[in-house]
Amino acid sequence: MLINADRPSADWAAGGPDSLPIDAPRLGLSPGWRKRVLDATGGYADMYRRNLGDASPLKLPLGLNALSGQGGLMTPPYAE
Repeated sequence: MLINADRPSADWAAGGPDSLPIDAPRLGLSPGWRKRVLDATGGYADMYRRNLGDASPLKLPLGLNALSGQGGLMTPPYAE
């Protein structure tokens, strides 16, 4: 899901916070919860940088863990 949140929106596919497929009202979450979570934690690339990449002591390059459009092997369920 976080990989999809890194994807930009397209005419036929949601990106960013709208790509998180969780029915919020049934879980008691208020409108706008997706954006608040992504603003607080970031998407996959942000978490990787912070915990494993440039902003961490490990400094591991994103490399093969990058999205396919950025030279990596990770692909969301569908890509633009």
